[in-house]
Amino acid sequence: MAFMMLISFSKKADACGCGCTASQSAATKAFIVARHNETRLFITEQFRMHENWFFGSNNFFAGSHDSFFELHVLPALMMMTEQLVTTGMEQMFVLGTFFDARIQLQTQQLLQKREAEAQKDYHPGFDMCVMGTTAQGLAVADRNGEFTSFVLSQRSQDRQLGMFSANGAMNAGIEREGRIRQVKAEYCDPRDNSGDLGLLCSSGKANAATINKDTDYTRTIDGVRTLNIDFADNIITKDEQNVMALASNLFSTDVLDKGFRTSLSHETSEGAYLEMRSLLAKRSVVENSFNAIVGMKVSGPDDSGTAPPTIEFTKNVLGQLGVTSDDDKRRLLGGTLDDGLAPGLRPSYFALMEVLAQKIYLDAEFFTNLYDKPANVQRKEVAMQAINLMLERDMHKSELRSEMVLSVWLELELMKYQKSVQNRLNSLEEKHLQN
Repeated sequence: MAFMMLISFSKKADACGCGCTASQSAATKAFIVARHNETRLFITEQFRMHENWFFGSNNFFAGSHDSFFELHVLPALMMMTEQLVTTGMEQMFVLGTFFDARIQLQTQQLLQKREAEAQKDYHPGFDMCVMGTTAQGLAVADRNGEFTSFVLSQRSQDRQLGMFSANGAMNAGIEREGRIRQVKAEYCDPRDNSGDLGLLCSSGKANAATINKDTDYTRTIDGVRTLNIDFADNIITKDEQNVMALASNLFSTDVLDKGFRTSLSHETSEGAYLEMRSLLAKRSVVENSFNAIVGMKVSGPDDSGTAPPTIEFTKNVLGQLGVTSDDDKRRLLGGTLDDGLAPGLRPSYFALMEVLAQKIYLDAEFFTNLYDKPANVQRKEVAMQAINLMLERDMHKSELRSEMVLSVWLELELMKYQKSVQNRLNSLEEKHLQN
């Protein structure tokens, strides 16, 4: 309205032209100011009326709550707020359900993953079973070998020291005569020496199973995987006789005479006896290697209980290599048929270690089975390292025995120079006394 009045007034002023006076201008300004104030008052009143109608500002502090806002807008806003809050809570419930579902699914996924890993990692491979079942008899076989080595060493010592239970306890001649009788009965071959041994042999037909086994190291020990030897059962076997006969021919062929029996009180006899014991000590060092090799090839664990015998596991390994006959499997693990028994019924430490350290790797399936679970591959690696440690232990023992033999040999060589120096010293001492 003020704008329209200004426009109309400006048109009238323009109509007056330049003839308008100062009084007319002042009246015009006063008219504009008055109309402006009236307009402001009118607008202010209208806004206050609107405010009073909408908010009830005039009666609000007097306790009157009849405004449009309080009667209509405020309840609507409250209901809208309640609905929004309810809807928001429902939305958060849905969102929380999504979070719960996500956590539940992740937990189930993790449990299923761990279960699958457990099923994969804790399911051993076939090769691990082969190694475990084959190696279960190693401890007993190793212990049997140590016991056998001790018995052979004790027997050799008793034989050379002239114990009453040994052959030739009286003198070397009786010991040699007993061995000749054994050769005639067990090992003599009439065809040897161009047939000249026919008069010596007690029987005209040689025993092919034991012929010359008292002198043939290859047939008696080296070419045999398992010897039917068990000194704990008090049963004499052919292999036991053969090994002891071979040991008697290889070591201390001529035992020392016991000439000091009646003159032990003399100083010379005492010195001779000490020399004899020194010689026996050196011989025992050399014979120790022979006894250790025999001990590795003696009968293994006695599987007479309810558990499956060790031979069955080792036979299965040979079966994987294509050996189908049980007799062939036992011959590969055992020795000969000298005692009329099936060989390999109790595989020796040597036979078991040969299967673990050599024959299982001859099977192509061993390498194809390496395409296995990572845990099983690591288990096989650890098992192979354990087998390698056992082999290294056996090699270490062999090296120690070789060092002992070399040390004895070196001592024997030095004894020559020691005696030469001692003789020269004695000669100088005699010359000094003469002068």
